[in-house]
Amino acid sequence: MAKRIPEIEITEVDRERLIRIALASPLAMPANGDGEWLSTWLLLMIAKLPPSVERRDQALRTLYAEHTIGAERQRRDEVRRLCRMYEAGRWRFDQHRSSVPVDYLGTRDALLFEIYTLSDGAPPLSDRRLGMILTSDCIYKRNGRNKMRFSCPD
Repeated sequence: MAKRIPEIEITEVDRERLIRIALASPLAMPANGDGEWLSTWLLLMIAKLPPSVERRDQALRTLYAEHTIGAERQRRDEVRRLCRMYEAGRWRFDQHRSSVPVDYLGTRDALLFEIYTLSDGAPPLSDRRLGMILTSDCIYKRNGRNKMRFSCPD
């Protein structure tokens, strides 16, 4: 008979403290990426967010950082344009693939394939959601209807 892990009730004060620790850990532990790893997993545990959504968001941030230039608003528009071009072109053929095509490796198309695959073909491209994801200071929460919503620390 397997032992059950007891559920832990996290108060709002505990939740806020864990979020502060998660946001500060990359700065406190920059070596080897341990702080970023801790931050990601703390936020995922708090929000009970599937890891695939965090991977999708990280791919969007990488696309933003490495494949766009200009002011913040122009860069977000460029991410949106790149996504829509991929959706209209290559995604029609790639959506049936189980893994990234070899010729995409190391290119922005590999990121776009990951973004679309992890989003079931519908990445979050609205200005508000894309802005929140790209600033990376927001976490996801689920409301009572099991839909995602955003929460940003002050």
